[in-house]
Amino acid sequence: MMLNARLQLTMHKLSRAVDRVWAGVFWWELVFWVVCQRVRLTMWRYGAGSFQTRRATRWMRAMELAVWYWRPVAEPVRDALHEARLNGVAVDDVRILNLNLDVVRKAGLLHVRRSLWMPMLAWSASTVMLVAQLYSTCEALAMPVRAGQKIAIIVIMTLVYILCWRGLSLYTTRAWATVRRCGPQIQKLQLVCESAPIAELRRPAG
Repeated sequence: MMLNARLQLTMHKLSRAVDRVWAGVFWWELVFWVVCQRVRLTMWRYGAGSFQTRRATRWMRAMELAVWYWRPVAEPVRDALHEARLNGVAVDDVRILNLNLDVVRKAGLLHVRRSLWMPMLAWSASTVMLVAQLYSTCEALAMPVRAGQKIAIIVIMTLVYILCWRGLSLYTTRAWATVRRCGPQIQKLQLVCESAPIAELRRPAG
């Protein structure tokens, strides 16, 4: 039982790490680090209470939220996602929604985007990946090598396809599923796009 729990935790951490790579979080972490260094230099040049330092600090906090939300987020959308998180929406769902820009601002209100092409894209991506994996498996089975080598090749190719599909699904099937699952709940919030200054918001937990 303990081994099973540890295995599930390890798989969860691995999946989260793969998601972060495919979402490009490392880029925003790099930008955040550069901005932090710029804030330090600005404070040294102009002082902690200067206008330049306050502006640089706001930018630093925006990049910190970009790391957490997996991409930069406008203030009205950020507040909506934060409110959705407080109302029980899973943190991964919030990040996927922001990553795919599925929460949009229209006529002073926030709406969840429901495009007709999303299910078509999701099914197309699933079909292409499945056909490609089956074709690769057949190619491996037809290779003039030993059975053990064939199995090893198939296992390696399967792992590669799993990693690729994990990333591709962020923008296709999982994005579509997240909109269907969380869209109605966020839509009910109907938050008016009036944001508090970014300095007044705390970084969400999770």
